Amino acid sequence: QPLERPETAIEIHASVLEAEPENEAIVDALERLFENADLAPTIAPILQPVYERRGDWQRLVDVYAVREEAATDVREKVDWHYRIAALYENEGQQPEMAFSQFEAAANLEPGSEQTLGELLRLTDTLDNHGELILFLQSIVEDIPSVERRIATHRTIALLARDKTHDLGGAEKQFRAILDIDPGDMPATDALIALYRDKKDFANLVEILLRKAPMGVERGVAVADRNALYAEAGRIAADILNKPDQAIEVFETLHALDPNGDVGLDNLETLYERTEDWDNLVRIYRDKIGRTGDVTTKKHFASLMGFVQAEK
Repeated sequence: QPLERPETAIEIHASVLEAEPENEAIVDALERLFENADLAPTIAPILQPVYERRGDWQRLVDVYAVREEAATDVREKVDWHYRIAALYENEGQQPEMAFSQFEAAANLEPGSEQTLGELLRLTDTLDNHGELILFLQSIVEDIPSVERRIATHRTIALLARDKTHDLGGAEKQFRAILDIDPGDMPATDALIALYRDKKDFANLVEILLRKAPMGVERGVAVADRNALYAEAGRIAADILNKPDQAIEVFETLHALDPNGDVGLDNLETLYERTEDWDNLVRIYRDKIGRTGDVTTKKHFASLMGFVQAEK
């Protein structure tokens, strides 16, 4: 007479199987019951050791998938995805299926450095960098850790720049890092290099001026700072044809480095170019005050007198 309650049948089958691990009739009976979605979570732990002994990886995938779905703890669910991924990669030689399992794990724990490492490893095998970029873009804003969110933006940026050659996508991700941490030096330097390569001079000036005042604590020495201001000023003046912006940059440089020649020399040229005679006189006066050479003093005094008389 058939048993009325499948739960009772499962208990009996499990007891028999414990005593007779290779009882095929019992295994067959449990496999038929396993097809019932409501019963599968109870049967999966019973069939698991059977399939592990036999090395039946395909049925183990089904068992692990049921156990993952039944689990309530995130770490436990991630672990099951890892186990399924290992089966697909090592036993089934299906790295693309393993990749999907690690994606599922990353959805559960979007900031996991370990899972990201597995995805990157498989991406090099599958050459599906574009797919990984899209996936990481879909989860990056859900990462609770600021440090891990920045690291993921950086990973996306490097993949876009170096693997798919999407410079616009890389720029967007480096910018996202600066939105979180305006002083992030690797992202800043990456954008400087990117804008130089693209000859995007307007954005290059902006990033140079962002980096220049970061200070020694961020790795910007005084000489480097001055060089950044000088480069930004020259690009603004000569390439972008924005003398007003260039003047602002070189005035900043002159204030920071009053004994340097670069700021004053460029301001002299720019004030003459913009016919700002009052400020040109001021620059001549500064140059007269800075030099101890009588001939040089006379030269700038003559220029200053000419401007005051004629302009």
